[in-house]
Amino acid sequence: MLLLLSLEYLIAVLPAFALFGAPHIVVRIWSVALIVMLIVFLVRLILAGQGGSHLASPTGAAPVGDRTDDARWLGGLLYIDRADRALLVEKRIGLGWTFNLGNPWAWVLLVGVISIPIVIRVALAR
Repeated sequence: MLLLLSLEYLIAVLPAFALFGAPHIVVRIWSVALIVMLIVFLVRLILAGQGGSHLASPTGAAPVGDRTDDARWLGGLLYIDRADRALLVEKRIGLGWTFNLGNPWAWVLLVGVISIPIVIRVALAR
């Protein structure tokens, strides 16, 4: 949490330096600090694993992590399970969520999201 907060402050203060005419050396030092902090943050995220699955628990219990069956994942990226009623599941690789492609409503939502820019483009072309 401290790392994330530090990164946010670095990002927030840099435009203020530029706005108030700080010397270029200060802006450059701050920019380097921002890049270093971002790299440290990304490395810590990678080492922690999805949902903190690689972190040791203080109680010694195994981390909760992802409990979905490996057979339900296609390449670790696509989740397909008709028996699972969830529309969204936590990604195995990276941060965020992915659709359960075994749920018919996921396909409806995907077609809807993809068709919106297409419909707008066709409507503007007329």
